[in-house]
Amino acid sequence: MKQHINLLKVPFFGTELLLVEHDEQPYVVMKTITESIGLSWQGQHEKLIEHFEKGIKEILIPTNGGSQLMICMNLRKFPAWLYSLQPKKVSDPVKRAKIISFKEECDEVLWQYWTTGMASREAVKEKLAEIDEFEKLSKQNGSNGSYLMLQRKKEIKVIEMMKANAKQLDLFQHFDLTI
Repeated sequence: MKQHINLLKVPFFGTELLLVEHDEQPYVVMKTITESIGLSWQGQHEKLIEHFEKGIKEILIPTNGGSQLMICMNLRKFPAWLYSLQPKKVSDPVKRAKIISFKEECDEVLWQYWTTGMASREAVKEKLAEIDEFEKLSKQNGSNGSYLMLQRKKEIKVIEMMKANAKQLDLFQHFDLTI
């Protein structure tokens, strides 16, 4: 009997997080997320096998080249894997910032859920308002000279990541995070 796999592509900080339902639980396709943050799949694969064996499964995932067995982690265990990442060991500042943003987002979602029982949309709106204010200031600074324009270009990337970060709170409302 062929099992229907429901694959959900979730935009997450400028990348795509692939979620699949297996045994009525959401799982994250780990190779995709690992490579999208710029980490070595081989190293993370070894870490997953060694330290997270109870939270991972090999699941047959449909791809353009046909179905493939992929290592997937239960969404409940995903924060533990994120916390195991060490940004200081990542030399590329963009990759390091992405890892830090992922971790901060995870913190925010878990805190919202712990304190309110859900990830609040008001928190998303407040976060977006803060980011918009930061963006206005960045634009003003960018107009003050070419040196500041370079800084503005860097801040645009940070602003885009921050906005994606804030919008992620909304996506996690669709998953039951109870244990």
